[in-house]
Amino acid sequence: MKIHALALLLALGLDLLLGDIERLPHPVRWMGAFYRWFDELFRKANWRRYETGLFAVVFTGSVFALGTGLFLTLIRDGLPQILAEGFLFYWCLSVRTLVDEAREVYLALLRRDLPKARRHLSRVVGRDTKGLPVAEIVRAVVETIGESFVDGFLTPVFWGLIFGVPGAFFFKAVSTGDSMIGHPDAPYEKFGWGAARMDDAMNFLPARLCVLFLAPAALICRLDVWGLLKVFWQDRLKHASPNAAHGEAAFAGALGVRLGGINRYGGKTYPQAFLNSSGRPCQLSDILKAISLLKATTALISAVLLSSVILLR
Repeated sequence: MKIHALALLLALGLDLLLGDIERLPHPVRWMGAFYRWFDELFRKANWRRYETGLFAVVFTGSVFALGTGLFLTLIRDGLPQILAEGFLFYWCLSVRTLVDEAREVYLALLRRDLPKARRHLSRVVGRDTKGLPVAEIVRAVVETIGESFVDGFLTPVFWGLIFGVPGAFFFKAVSTGDSMIGHPDAPYEKFGWGAARMDDAMNFLPARLCVLFLAPAALICRLDVWGLLKVFWQDRLKHASPNAAHGEAAFAGALGVRLGGINRYGGKTYPQAFLNSSGRPCQLSDILKAISLLKATTALISAVLLSSVILLR
């Protein structure tokens, strides 16, 4: 576990320094290629069923978990192994990219350039961004930061710390499958069931642990800690997903804003329960507050990883 913690610290440093380098080959793209292949294969065979969807997710996750595990057995122990693990973990994190895109949205709104703000927003959300007003753009950014803190950062760190790189890559493959095929609508209501349920299972514990890091980080940022705890407890289950509202509710309480409402995906309208229904509407400055809370929480988790390295010596 000490090696995993050191490697995760290195990965966090690389992520915060470099972000996602688009010119580099990325495992998520390869995972996506697996799912596209399976989707096409089972579509042609008219076999998009629960069991084939579950097979696609388990197979893809296993390939990347076993592949990275096998690669690491070829690396010498000590510093070479830490460096190799750190670089592989780096591919599983996305804090810097999320912060950069959120800041670009903020700057575009500051210049009153709504088309540019919507373009940058579309890079980090799945909902339709065309025609969104300022308040809804800000709400989307805050919600995305709150949800992505869990599934884009805390969960891969959680599984990586326990099972090393194979654990983080298995989760990343499951998460990619959930994004691509884990939809409740046709044609994926059966084929995507396995991806959605496995993603729910792997995010279950991290989503509920997130408040342990967000609360002290909110104190550091001089945000509303009591509001965070209150809204987290009362609204954490007010979402179709069993996990997504945990991070969003914590951010809503800390910032004192109301999240949730009407979202559109693929032209269809999906109502979502309000989180912190008595909170105020989102304002432009809330993007910077959400970024600050995300960065403070990342720093706190880094400190916890460093402490674990010292204690495990």
